[in-house]
Amino acid sequence: MKAKLYYIEWIDAYSDSGSGWRTLEDIYEWLDKWDDFVVQQCGWIIKETKHYLVLASEYHPEHQDDGTDQYSLIQKIPRTWIRIKKEIKL
Repeated sequence: MKAKLYYIEWIDAYSDSGSGWRTLEDIYEWLDKWDDFVVQQCGWIIKETKHYLVLASEYHPEHQDDGTDQYSLIQKIPRTWIRIKKEIKL
């Protein structure tokens, strides 16, 4: 069974990259500098649950000698991070 292709837009997590200890004032200043980190992505949804979806960014039809499809660049994204999800009809 082939997975369906989707466009999704989701808010990713980000960090201060381990820049050391900070005061609360420093943390609030850092937070005010950044907007949400929005990711726009297309891929094949492999699995969906009420908590997450699994997205493959690459698809290769009938890659194996036995004719099975293969997927690559797999991500597991929490559902609460997803803002938009639209199926792409080819």
